[in-house]
Amino acid sequence: MILAHRRRGRASRGAAGHTLFELLTVIVIIAVLLSIVRGGVQGVRTAKQAKIKAEIDALGLALEAYREKYFSYPPCNLADPAHNLPLRQHVAGAFPRYNLANLTADLKTAGVDPIDFRPDQALVFWLQGFSPDASQPFTGTGEKASLFEFDPSRLKTYGGGHVPSYCQPYSHDAPYVYFDAATYTLGSYA
Repeated sequence: MILAHRRRGRASRGAAGHTLFELLTVIVIIAVLLSIVRGGVQGVRTAKQAKIKAEIDALGLALEAYREKYFSYPPCNLADPAHNLPLRQHVAGAFPRYNLANLTADLKTAGVDPIDFRPDQALVFWLQGFSPDASQPFTGTGEKASLFEFDPSRLKTYGGGHVPSYCQPYSHDAPYVYFDAATYTLGSYA
Protein backbone atom coordinates (compact mmCIF):
# COMPACT_ATOMS: atom_id res chain seq x y z
CA MET A 1 0.00 0.00 0.00
CA ILE A 2 2.78 2.36 0.80
CA LEU A 3 4.38 1.53 -2.53
CA ALA A 4 1.24 2.49 -4.47
CA HIS A 5 1.06 5.80 -2.62
CA ARG A 6 4.66 6.67 -3.55
CA ARG A 7 3.99 5.99 -7.22
CA ARG A 8 0.98 8.27 -7.22
CA GLY A 9 3.07 11.00 -5.59
CA ARG A 10 5.77 10.81 -8.25
CA ALA A 11 3.25 10.79 -11.06
CA SER A 12 1.48 13.86 -9.70
CA ARG A 13 4.79 15.75 -9.16
CA GLY A 14 5.95 14.95 -12.72
CA ALA A 15 2.73 16.24 -14.22
CA ALA A 16 2.98 19.52 -12.30
CA GLY A 17 6.57 20.44 -13.34
CA HIS A 18 9.36 19.66 -15.77
CA THR A 19 12.50 17.70 -15.17
CA LEU A 20 15.92 19.27 -15.37
CA PHE A 21 16.63 17.29 -18.50
CA GLU A 22 13.57 18.73 -20.28
CA LEU A 23 14.54 22.29 -19.34
CA LEU A 24 18.10 21.81 -20.55
CA THR A 25 16.84 20.35 -23.82
CA VAL A 26 14.63 23.40 -24.43
CA ILE A 27 17.51 25.77 -23.60
CA VAL A 28 19.83 23.95 -26.04
CA ILE A 29 17.20 24.10 -28.81
CA ILE A 30 16.69 27.84 -28.24
CA ALA A 31 20.46 28.42 -28.27
CA VAL A 32 20.82 26.52 -31.57
CA LEU A 33 17.97 28.52 -33.16
CA LEU A 34 19.46 31.82 -31.97
CA SER A 35 22.87 30.93 -33.38
CA ILE A 36 21.29 30.09 -36.74
CA VAL A 37 19.39 33.39 -36.81
CA ARG A 38 22.46 35.35 -35.72
CA GLY A 39 24.58 33.68 -38.39
CA GLY A 40 21.99 34.55 -41.03
CA VAL A 41 21.83 38.18 -39.92
CA GLN A 42 25.63 38.36 -39.85
CA GLY A 43 25.74 36.88 -43.35
CA VAL A 44 23.32 39.51 -44.64
CA ARG A 45 25.33 42.29 -42.98
CA THR A 46 28.56 40.91 -44.46
CA ALA A 47 26.97 40.71 -47.92
CA LYS A 48 25.78 44.33 -47.66
CA GLN A 49 29.23 45.48 -46.56
CA ALA A 50 30.83 43.56 -49.43
CA LYS A 51 28.44 45.15 -51.93
CA ILE A 52 29.18 48.66 -50.64
CA LYS A 53 32.93 48.01 -50.67
CA ALA A 54 32.76 46.69 -54.24
CA GLU A 55 30.84 49.77 -55.32
CA ILE A 56 33.30 52.12 -53.61
CA ASP A 57 36.13 50.28 -55.35
CA ALA A 58 34.31 50.63 -58.69
CA LEU A 59 33.84 54.36 -58.07
CA GLY A 60 37.55 54.61 -57.27
CA LEU A 61 38.42 52.83 -60.51
CA ALA A 62 36.12 55.19 -62.41
CA LEU A 63 37.92 58.18 -60.87
CA GLU A 64 41.24 56.65 -61.89
CA ALA A 65 39.91 56.17 -65.43
CA TYR A 66 38.81 59.82 -65.37
CA ARG A 67 42.29 60.90 -64.28
CA GLU A 68 43.88 58.89 -67.08
CA LYS A 69 41.49 60.29 -69.67
CA TYR A 70 41.51 63.94 -68.52
CA PHE A 71 44.98 64.09 -66.88
CA SER A 72 43.81 64.97 -63.35
CA TYR A 73 41.14 64.18 -60.81
CA PRO A 74 38.06 66.35 -61.12
CA PRO A 75 37.54 69.22 -58.68
CA CYS A 76 34.63 68.90 -56.27
CA ASN A 77 34.11 72.64 -55.89
CA LEU A 78 32.27 74.26 -58.80
CA ALA A 79 31.36 77.46 -56.94
CA ASP A 80 32.01 80.73 -58.78
CA PRO A 81 33.23 79.17 -62.07
CA ALA A 82 34.41 82.54 -63.40
CA HIS A 83 36.98 82.88 -60.59
CA ASN A 84 37.52 79.27 -59.48
CA LEU A 85 41.14 78.72 -60.55
CA PRO A 86 41.35 74.94 -59.85
CA LEU A 87 38.11 74.37 -61.79
CA ARG A 88 39.25 76.54 -64.71
CA GLN A 89 42.66 74.84 -64.83
CA HIS A 90 41.05 71.41 -64.78
CA VAL A 91 38.56 72.24 -67.56
CA ALA A 92 41.30 73.87 -69.66
CA GLY A 93 43.52 70.79 -69.30
CA ALA A 94 40.73 68.26 -69.85
CA PHE A 95 39.10 70.08 -72.78
CA PRO A 96 41.79 72.18 -74.54
CA ARG A 97 39.40 73.26 -77.33
CA TYR A 98 36.79 74.56 -74.88
CA ASN A 99 36.24 78.32 -74.53
CA LEU A 100 36.54 79.04 -70.77
CA ALA A 101 34.56 82.27 -71.21
CA ASN A 102 31.45 80.06 -71.55
CA LEU A 103 32.09 78.01 -68.39
CA THR A 104 29.59 79.69 -66.03
CA ALA A 105 26.75 79.68 -68.58
CA ASP A 106 27.49 76.15 -69.81
CA LEU A 107 27.59 74.72 -66.28
CA LYS A 108 24.21 76.33 -65.54
CA THR A 109 22.85 74.86 -68.79
CA ALA A 110 24.18 71.45 -67.71
CA GLY A 111 22.16 71.74 -64.47
CA VAL A 112 24.90 72.90 -62.12
CA ASP A 113 23.95 75.41 -59.44
CA PRO A 114 27.37 77.03 -58.84
CA ILE A 115 26.26 78.43 -55.48
CA ASP A 116 24.84 75.22 -54.01
CA PHE A 117 26.89 72.58 -55.85
CA ARG A 118 27.93 69.96 -53.30
CA PRO A 119 30.59 67.22 -53.24
CA ASP A 120 27.86 64.57 -53.29
CA GLN A 121 26.89 65.85 -56.77
CA ALA A 122 30.50 65.85 -58.00
CA LEU A 123 30.72 62.10 -58.62
CA VAL A 124 27.67 62.10 -60.86
CA PHE A 125 28.61 65.30 -62.68
CA TRP A 126 32.16 64.25 -63.56
CA LEU A 127 31.63 60.52 -64.10
CA GLN A 128 28.41 60.73 -66.15
CA GLY A 129 30.49 61.69 -69.17
CA PHE A 130 30.58 64.57 -71.59
CA SER A 131 29.61 65.37 -75.13
CA PRO A 132 32.00 63.99 -77.74
CA ASP A 133 32.20 67.57 -79.08
CA ALA A 134 35.44 68.67 -77.37
CA SER A 135 34.63 72.34 -77.90
CA GLN A 136 31.30 71.94 -76.03
CA PRO A 137 31.77 69.12 -73.50
CA PHE A 138 29.01 70.33 -71.14
CA THR A 139 26.33 71.35 -73.63
CA GLY A 140 27.23 69.66 -76.91
CA THR A 141 25.24 66.93 -78.56
CA GLY A 142 26.11 63.28 -78.94
CA GLU A 143 26.15 60.32 -76.61
CA LYS A 144 28.04 60.80 -73.38
CA ALA A 145 30.69 58.20 -72.59
CA SER A 146 29.96 57.46 -68.93
CA LEU A 147 32.84 56.21 -66.79
CA PHE A 148 30.51 54.63 -64.21
CA GLU A 149 27.11 53.01 -64.60
CA PHE A 150 24.91 54.76 -62.04
CA ASP A 151 21.83 52.87 -60.88
CA PRO A 152 19.04 55.31 -61.88
CA SER A 153 16.89 54.28 -58.90
CA ARG A 154 19.60 55.56 -56.54
CA LEU A 155 20.07 58.98 -58.16
CA LYS A 156 18.40 61.60 -55.94
CA THR A 157 18.22 65.35 -56.41
CA TYR A 158 18.68 67.46 -53.28
CA GLY A 159 18.86 71.24 -53.06
CA GLY A 160 19.63 73.42 -56.07
CA GLY A 161 20.54 72.49 -59.59
CA HIS A 162 19.63 69.40 -61.52
CA VAL A 163 22.72 67.30 -60.93
CA PRO A 164 21.66 64.36 -58.76
CA SER A 165 23.54 62.68 -55.94
CA TYR A 166 24.32 58.97 -56.00
CA CYS A 167 23.02 57.29 -52.85
CA GLN A 168 24.54 54.27 -51.16
CA PRO A 169 22.82 50.92 -51.40
CA TYR A 170 20.50 50.08 -48.49
CA SER A 171 20.41 53.77 -47.52
CA HIS A 172 18.69 55.94 -50.10
CA ASP A 173 19.27 59.04 -47.99
CA ALA A 174 23.06 58.79 -47.66
CA PRO A 175 24.86 59.87 -50.84
CA TYR A 176 28.44 59.09 -51.73
CA VAL A 177 30.59 62.20 -51.41
CA TYR A 178 33.71 63.02 -53.40
CA PHE A 179 36.29 65.42 -51.99
CA ASP A 180 39.27 66.49 -54.05
CA ALA A 181 42.16 67.38 -51.76
CA ALA A 182 43.22 70.25 -54.05
CA THR A 183 39.91 72.09 -53.75
CA TYR A 184 38.58 70.96 -50.40
CA THR A 185 38.92 73.25 -47.42
CA LEU A 186 37.73 72.25 -43.97
CA GLY A 187 34.38 73.76 -43.13
CA SER A 188 33.41 74.56 -46.72
CA TYR A 189 30.64 71.96 -46.83
CA ALA A 190 27.94 71.08 -44.39
